[in-house]
Amino acid sequence: MAEKKATALNISRLEEQLEKAQAANRRLSRKISGGSVRERRFPIEGDNAHRRVKLQLSQVLARHKDLKDDHTRLQKDKNNWQVKYDDLFRGYQQSEIVVRQLAWGNPRRDSHPEDQSTHSQDLETSLASDLQVLHTNIECSISLLHEQQDSQRGQLTELETNMDKFQAEMEGLREDETSLKAQNVIVRNSLSSAQQAQRSLQAKSRVIQYECNALWEHLIYLEAAGDDAGEETVRNCDEVDVGWVQKATAVFAKVLQGVNERQKMYYVLH
Repeated sequence: MAEKKATALNISRLEEQLEKAQAANRRLSRKISGGSVRERRFPIEGDNAHRRVKLQLSQVLARHKDLKDDHTRLQKDKNNWQVKYDDLFRGYQQSEIVVRQLAWGNPRRDSHPEDQSTHSQDLETSLASDLQVLHTNIECSISLLHEQQDSQRGQLTELETNMDKFQAEMEGLREDETSLKAQNVIVRNSLSSAQQAQRSLQAKSRVIQYECNALWEHLIYLEAAGDDAGEETVRNCDEVDVGWVQKATAVFAKVLQGVNERQKMYYVLH
């Protein structure tokens, strides 16, 4: 009778362990199924982020190329205006030389003094007017060149500022890409660990199920054989020619011994 109670108690304890293992297995299955969904989605999100990074990088590079082209065009315009300014300045210098030559030149011999005086005055008036117009044009050109140079300096400063911003954005995108790759590795490792734990729990569940079945069979045998069946079968379990009842008793004894050893090991470890 005591053996029946001990067997029933062992069966109850093993069934509780089996239920706990099955519950843990279900939790792991839900976790793994959720992790698998995240794993399937994660590379898609990572690829989308990578494509966005590439698109933004190509836009930044295209903007940089446009800015360089604008800078080249502005530099060319500046050089053209510098050439025009040099031409005007040389013309102004040549005009001054001509004026000085005419002012100090010899009068014609066949002309009267009055005609020469009138002609000289008219020539001086015309030259003075031409020089004034030329000087005004040169000053306007110089002022325009200065304005263009100031505008070019402002545009160059703006281009440099934009380039710094683009470089900072590119660095941020590279860091985001590195972070996404690291997160992908972590998710894969977590999924692998969860799958390994699930396989271990499944193996333990099968062992516990086997032990429960053996104990149930032995309990059924004890119920059918009576109170003294257990003692007789235990005494005869080492004989060579035994029946199925003795074999079941021997299996139960081994299972019970294994359970006791695991309990002792559990207490030692904890």
